[in-house]
Amino acid sequence: MDTLGPSITPQIKAELTRLVRRRISEQEEIALQGLVDASPVKLVSPSRAEMEAKAVQAVLSGTDWETAAIVGTRANPRAANANAVASRWKKEGKVFSIERAGLTLYPRYIFDELGNPIPEVAQVLSIFAGYRPFRIASWFESRNSMLDGERPRVALASNPSKVVEAARDHVVGAVHG
Repeated sequence: MDTLGPSITPQIKAELTRLVRRRISEQEEIALQGLVDASPVKLVSPSRAEMEAKAVQAVLSGTDWETAAIVGTRANPRAANANAVASRWKKEGKVFSIERAGLTLYPRYIFDELGNPIPEVAQVLSIFAGYRPFRIASWFESRNSMLDGERPRVALASNPSKVVEAARDHVVGAVHG
């Protein structure tokens, strides 16, 4: 039996339901904010943030970047789907790319003068299995003592096997004796 009587219309019931749900939602939000406020936060120091911003800038400005369409067209000007060429190479582990502002970009240095992937890049990518693409791009941009201070992206054109050795050394890390 309805204790509020027949004067409660379906519209009033719907409005009361909305008010109750809104109040419950507000209480849940307050409880969640309390948990967030009580949780520890790791703040990045300004110097670290500045270093990370410089690293990103170095990677992005250190080389020329190409879209999948450009990569595919350079490799095969008559390709029906130029994007598919780069995508296939990426799936095969021959190349890597980074995402920036909604674009998939490939570094120019991983391709030979004909637009094909440099074979040793696949070896480097295999060595760096599990690394994020930006970390790989950062390694290629960093000076390397095994390459006499040269950047791997530069050495790739003249001494690709040495770049593979440098990648192996990087993964092993410093060995002290």
